[in-house]
Amino acid sequence: MAGKDTSNPTVPSGPAEALAALRSRAAELTEALDRAAERVAGGFALPQGLLEQAADWDAERSTVAGTVERADRTWPTEAGFDELQEIVDELLAEEKQEADRAQRLAAFLEQRQSLLSVLRMAEQGGGGTHLESLQEALRDLDEQIAGLNPTAAAPDRSRSTAVTAPCPGDSGEAPQPSPETESPAETSVPIASTTPAGTAAPPGTPVSDGAVGDPDRQDVPQRGDGSQDVPPGEARVSEPLAGPSETGPSETEPSETEPSETGASETGASEEITEATSPAGPGTAAAPVAEGAETAEDRPAAGKLLPWRPAVCEGAPSTPESSPVERLVGEGRFQEAYWLTVGSDEPDHRAECLAFADAAFSCATPEDTTPVMTRFAPDLDLLQNDRPALVLAAAASVRAGLVVGWPNDLLLQTDPCASLSGPWRRLLECAVDVLRRYQRVDPATVQASDDAGPVLTRERVAEEAARLKSDLPKLRIGYARATQVQNLLIRPDQPLGRALEAVQNWASGKAEATVLDEAGKVFRKRDSPERIIEEADAAIRTPKQAKEPIEAKARRSLLNRIEQVVTLLSQARALAAPGAEERSDTVTALSHALTRVRGEDPLPGVEGAALLCLRRWLEGESRTPVPAPGHGAVGTSDGDAGSAPLGASGFLP
Repeated sequence: MAGKDTSNPTVPSGPAEALAALRSRAAELTEALDRAAERVAGGFALPQGLLEQAADWDAERSTVAGTVERADRTWPTEAGFDELQEIVDELLAEEKQEADRAQRLAAFLEQRQSLLSVLRMAEQGGGGTHLESLQEALRDLDEQIAGLNPTAAAPDRSRSTAVTAPCPGDSGEAPQPSPETESPAETSVPIASTTPAGTAAPPGTPVSDGAVGDPDRQDVPQRGDGSQDVPPGEARVSEPLAGPSETGPSETEPSETEPSETGASETGASEEITEATSPAGPGTAAAPVAEGAETAEDRPAAGKLLPWRPAVCEGAPSTPESSPVERLVGEGRFQEAYWLTVGSDEPDHRAECLAFADAAFSCATPEDTTPVMTRFAPDLDLLQNDRPALVLAAAASVRAGLVVGWPNDLLLQTDPCASLSGPWRRLLECAVDVLRRYQRVDPATVQASDDAGPVLTRERVAEEAARLKSDLPKLRIGYARATQVQNLLIRPDQPLGRALEAVQNWASGKAEATVLDEAGKVFRKRDSPERIIEEADAAIRTPKQAKEPIEAKARRSLLNRIEQVVTLLSQARALAAPGAEERSDTVTALSHALTRVRGEDPLPGVEGAALLCLRRWLEGESRTPVPAPGHGAVGTSDGDAGSAPLGASGFLP
């Protein structure tokens, strides 16, 4: 038998291929040796080429052993295919881990690019209370990048937190990375086009009155895909809200936003994508490996920045790491998660939910919480098809709802528990059940407040509607034109008058709950409070008055009047929900559910992080006391003295 020509054998491209080729060659040699043994047993001479074939086998095995040795492994002569298979498995696992690392590094670099563009916009716009959270988000990303690329130099933290003088030779433009250090992620990622005027303000950022509620605004930010999107929250609210811890009730004239002293604090560092954030040189698994491992499922479109999704290579042996937004939400850093989402290609409703969560998890009293609950009006159809956003919004709604003692529309009209399972599902179900029985909860003990009955009753709502209907016409605003607008709005055929009439008719049993929904439609439109005021003002003002807007202080008083009526209408609608007046030991069930999840690992994803925040609050961490029942759940302020203006409760930019 002639031996097979194995001179100048093709070098396998990888360890798995080398193992497969060697197994094939071993099978061929085994077959040749079996035939030779049969010939020898029959008294025949050895076949031609057998010795050469055996020598070729030894040479090829030695080649594979040398390849293994160069990979810092040893395959001795007394070891067989089982040991070689273990070595190959280890090498493949390392390759997959490196591909995973390279892909996650590329994703973080893309997110950093997007965050830098938002940060530049914020600095150009004068900074503000959100600048520090943006810088903190950038530092967090830098730490994660450094963890994935430990051989690189650490970023200069001083340039990330304080104003610095321009570096020598700094032309004010972002330096271009050299070919040796430029990574694929830095050269191929489109940066979301944003402008200072066109990007949604973050939670807690004040803006001038002239920018509020203008339906003709054209300063809409460009998203990374080139399409125009309305800033998150702008479609739902008329004025940006400041967190309860940052702004208090005020009727003073708001001052114009002044440029921050740290306006350029991040520019120096933010315009540099340095070697510290680039994959290391030739010895590092390059981005092409990660690109080869990407799938359409992992990255729906090239260049998309999706910080809600964990970056992991398909088939990687390691468990996918949590996404950037999941980590931030799990730590209660909602503002940073919001900014990271705004600067990405995630849908706007996700940023809106984060802004709401930021406010909801900061509420301390029913007075703080009521506007937060009533002003959150997301597109429920979108949330129904987005499990993470729905559960995040539901957890935030429960957190705020347990303070005021009633649920919002999201908890009444959706089923956020449907996508959950196990103890965490039970926790959310029990919390929602408490709210549907209109009980406030003390998070320190998970005990119901000492109210004899539900915080809200038909009688109480009817009394409050009658009081507002009687008192509002008697109130005067220190600006005659605004008083005229107020008196017009409370007429029976106008929005406030219709809403109060609907509440009274339902509470007295004269009408079905549908009248509440009908009366509430006008308040769900984009910038509805501002639009309602503008339409009423247009009906009573003179041509001369039309040249000047209603002064800011008077406008805030009008907004407070609307807020009082909207709050009462929302409470009536919540009270009209099925099963609202049924009582059961729901708080005990919530306490048992909380006990069960104390030993459970959080669910994966943003939804799991949100439920973890809710659990921590229920356990008493960073809790706020539940006010005494005497404080009441229905607002009674006339809006002129001590009550916060509409939109001052801390969510939705």
